[in-house]
Amino acid sequence: MTMHDGIVRQTDRFKKAIASKDVSLYKVVRPNQLVVGFPIDEGVIYVQGYDCPGIMSPAYNVWDIDSDRIVPAYLELALHSPRSMAYYAERMRGTTARRRSITSENLTAMQVPLPSLDEQLNVISTLGSVEKLASDCSRTLSLLDDLVKSRFVEMFGDPCDPLTRYPKAKIGELARVSSGATPSRKHPEYYEGTIPWVKTGEVASGNIIETEEHITEEALQETSCRILGVGTVLVAMYGQGDTRGRAALLTIEAATNQACAALEFGNQIDSQFALAYLQHSYQDLRELSYGGNQKNLSLRVLKEYPMMVPPLSLQKEFAAFAAEVAKSQFVGRAVRDVLYCYVRETSSTAEREDLRASLQTD
Repeated sequence: MTMHDGIVRQTDRFKKAIASKDVSLYKVVRPNQLVVGFPIDEGVIYVQGYDCPGIMSPAYNVWDIDSDRIVPAYLELALHSPRSMAYYAERMRGTTARRRSITSENLTAMQVPLPSLDEQLNVISTLGSVEKLASDCSRTLSLLDDLVKSRFVEMFGDPCDPLTRYPKAKIGELARVSSGATPSRKHPEYYEGTIPWVKTGEVASGNIIETEEHITEEALQETSCRILGVGTVLVAMYGQGDTRGRAALLTIEAATNQACAALEFGNQIDSQFALAYLQHSYQDLRELSYGGNQKNLSLRVLKEYPMMVPPLSLQKEFAAFAAEVAKSQFVGRAVRDVLYCYVRETSSTAEREDLRASLQTD
């Protein structure tokens, strides 16, 4: 069972077997049964949607669904609504990472909207159409990203090619390179301000137009944080998953945490060009990371990293092209986000009922 894709066949997701050699204790899960996994507060709870039985870990709880009362696909949607996710977070048990679960009593006591079966089917159909539109928007955004990358290579060549047509200089010779800090979490008042504060998870967004958290002037004074100007390029030096090596451009004044490297370029480099250059160099930068279990980049590595220096007029030409594409991307992301919000927030106006009558333990 996966966090985002639900229940999948092992062979469709993994190149090798991940199940135990001895599967005698595994549970047989039939079509349209509900499987409750963990971490529950991250939505690992899905309906078995295949047309044949399968086996799953004995650690999961399996429930029969009364399909005369609730359509299994509708139940799965309801169990991933914002209200349901908040319910899990309030009542989950277990503190071990990735093993947070919910008791059977709390699960069956949870209330979900329970309209007629026809209305449930209508909700499924409507949300399916909306999800397809949102997915189409995401594909369009990906194609626009590819368009900008293709234009960059067409104008300047591959940044990682040692035989580039333009001279190179170390980033440390072209920009001021620094990092931020994290104000003490022991002082929650530091996070009640108006100054945007960037974390590495937000660096993957390309252009940073807002931040999740904001800090105060006092927090700036108590740490090495400083406010960076519009046009500063940020590089994630470490972070979860594929975060390390990601680059983004500040379109607002903001401070950052210590995991973000801030590159403030002088008059030789256009910041939009620098962003595209670093995005093209993503894999190359990651290979320069060092460390044990969690590899990191460093300010030293970034300062030493070579950057192509084409004529500024060509950089500006590329920046103008990228800016036009960015306008289309902004609209596309806004539409996509509205559609995904609709999927997450939509719920029936029907009376809410608990699940005791709709679920029976297998």
